Amino acid sequence: MALGRSQRVACASWRTVPPEPCPDPPKSRKDPTVRIRLHGTPTECTATLAALAEVLDIHTVSRPYPDRTTFAYARIYIEATPLPPQEDR
Repeated sequence: MALGRSQRVACASWRTVPPEPCPDPPKSRKDPTVRIRLHGTPTECTATLAALAEVLDIHTVSRPYPDRTTFAYARIYIEATPLPPQEDR
């Protein structure tokens, strides 16, 4: 059974299995939220997600969806906000 948009995994720490709800989700749609689709092998998506976590505060990570044309690839959707500049942290 596929999860709907309202049932996506929401968690600041995407490594948590099973995911736990994020304690401080974005307050409104006016927050500078970025939506990104990762498309590649599961290994590539995991590595890319780890790299993005260095520069983005990741709020939601969807489950992997199989690619429509080849099952070797997956699609993962994330929502994130930019982290403050390094000198501000």
